[in-house]
Amino acid sequence: MSTTTTTMAPPSYRRHSLMPRPAAIQGRTPDLAEALPAYTRRNTLTQARAPREAMEHTFSLADGRSSWANLRLRSSAKSAKSLPTFYEKENLNGVLEIDADKADSIHSVSAVVTGKVLTTSSEVFQFLNFTTPIWSRATDQPRLPSSSPGASGSKLRGRCSWDLGIPLPREVVVDGESACLPETFTDRSLGVTVQYELVIKIGRGKLRSDSRISTLFGYVPSTRPEPPSPLRQLAYQESSPLPGPHVDPQGWTMGRPTVISGSLFNSRPAEVKLSFFLANPMSYTRGSVLPCYAIIESSQSQLLDLLCSPESLPLHLERSVNFLCKTTAQSQSYLTNIGPMNTAYTFQSTGRRDGSAVMSSAVWWKSLSQPQSPHIRHLEGEIRLPKDLRPSASIGQFSLSVSLDSFYRKIFLMSDRFFQYNVALGLLNIPGFAPSACDAPFTQNVTINTKFARGPQPLAYSPPGYLTVRSASSGSS
Repeated sequence: MSTTTTTMAPPSYRRHSLMPRPAAIQGRTPDLAEALPAYTRRNTLTQARAPREAMEHTFSLADGRSSWANLRLRSSAKSAKSLPTFYEKENLNGVLEIDADKADSIHSVSAVVTGKVLTTSSEVFQFLNFTTPIWSRATDQPRLPSSSPGASGSKLRGRCSWDLGIPLPREVVVDGESACLPETFTDRSLGVTVQYELVIKIGRGKLRSDSRISTLFGYVPSTRPEPPSPLRQLAYQESSPLPGPHVDPQGWTMGRPTVISGSLFNSRPAEVKLSFFLANPMSYTRGSVLPCYAIIESSQSQLLDLLCSPESLPLHLERSVNFLCKTTAQSQSYLTNIGPMNTAYTFQSTGRRDGSAVMSSAVWWKSLSQPQSPHIRHLEGEIRLPKDLRPSASIGQFSLSVSLDSFYRKIFLMSDRFFQYNVALGLLNIPGFAPSACDAPFTQNVTINTKFARGPQPLAYSPPGYLTVRSASSGSS
């Protein structure tokens, strides 16, 4: 039987409290104090719940009204009706039952696990494929232990059952390089799917058709970032304000400054310099936050004021899924002896498939730790990371032969980063300022993980009402 993939999200988390409003703000200038909403302690991020009870999923083969083969899987899915879901280091656990008296002569029983990348153009790449023998007529072949007396001989008799505990590898080798298994994923708009399947194959010999019990299943890898800087860990532990780049230089990475020029109120030229910092290490956990910091410099104080509203700086977390489909124009006789791709082809056309989407955007507030000057503003910010973000995946380069005729051969290539995230500056859309040129727009690759770093968990610091998060499952699952 077939099933469909479903959206898989990490466990929910208990919210931690926001940093309290520092008393020092009362002594600052009125415009700065009024720019920030009043701070109140509240929970903003969540903590992992206790593991839920295993759900049982049943798949059967029937002869008439009664079933003669049943596969019962126990998984970490939300419900028995959901797709079976397994996390890294979890086995495919379950029980296989066969009523041999209702089945024709059985020669062998085995479990086949596959992982594939599928596209709407019928291109398929199989990155995972292994078989686990369960039973064979040949007594010298591998068998799984069974407590059923009828499974011990060279012929199955009566009701037979086997306990399954099939381990999944953490990594696979693609083009000679190791790569972690990617999470189950579907992007309908792009037309690409990462799919896992378990098939119980019941062999009947050369002259009889085999029987199959099959189901798709979800897979969630276990990835964890390195701990943040000691000063940031201390801030998380004590629920105190995050130290900025001036206090904790090792805790931040500064990108190349972005200079944007244009006209202000259609009356005078204006220029602004934007310097963005991202928290180290640039690897974050879905369901938490990505801290960021900005320094804005301009000789036009009015432009600085326009850029200091909560969502004025469009710094986005973007997800991209990339792969290439290249076409070569070669004769059929030449294609029967294909050499190395980097030496044998002259590509006539290239079709790049690139699906990008904004997953979340930064919100900003004025920094209380740095003085604001007439020509410089310091902003603290963060990007909320949706709980259903797929973790970053690097598959490596590989090729697939998908079609071949007299003139064309398609080669399907995955980029070295199949599934990646970037933090990037979007287009400024500020009333009163018309940008005309932008030098070196900010962009930085980051990694999304499924588990928290060791140590204190991140806190969210954005003031109430500042939340800006988009669901990662829009158009994907």
